Amino acid sequence: MLHKRIYSPPRQLALAAPGVFLLGVSVTLMSRYLFYIYHPEFFERGVPSISRTAAFPPSSYLFTIGITLTAVLIFISWYFVFHMNAARIQGRSHTKRAVLYNSLAYAFGLISGSFLALLALITSEMDGPSHEWFSVAFFATQVAAFTFDGLMWRELRRLGIVSRGSRTYLHGRNKALLLLLILAVARRCCCFTLAIY
Repeated sequence: MLHKRIYSPPRQLALAAPGVFLLGVSVTLMSRYLFYIYHPEFFERGVPSISRTAAFPPSSYLFTIGITLTAVLIFISWYFVFHMNAARIQGRSHTKRAVLYNSLAYAFGLISGSFLALLALITSEMDGPSHEWFSVAFFATQVAAFTFDGLMWRELRRLGIVSRGSRTYLHGRNKALLLLLILAVARRCCCFTLAIY
């Protein structure tokens, strides 16, 4: 059975989860650098948004491919997180709420990956309003996914399935800290994105 096999974090998750951050950040930085080299006139008025730097070739090619691959890593990460959490819950009583939270986290995680792929494929120059909507939707659904995952961890703690000092609990706490970081970045990016249109 799949749940029993992936109870501890598999190597794929250990690679995919940090890969989301490392690939996403490195592609964004490299796209900005290429944009600066090929389109320096945009930097004369200030620092352009990420959406602007990913709208023109050659940086747009790198951004589209790299961020689409990042979306694939998001799908892989949420797949393994869902099954690891399901294995912790399986066979326990009074876990309907934890199952619901785990399912909602998985659904919102997959939806957020879809929005990330869409915002990578549809640049602000192609369709600005859609690109902006996909950006906001990506951040909102990713925050929802982490929120439901955090609620699932809180429910597991309440049921005594994980204890406060356990490695599993610390993993959940780290997710909560990552959620706060995502909220801060989303707030900054969304305000900046809305200001350019």
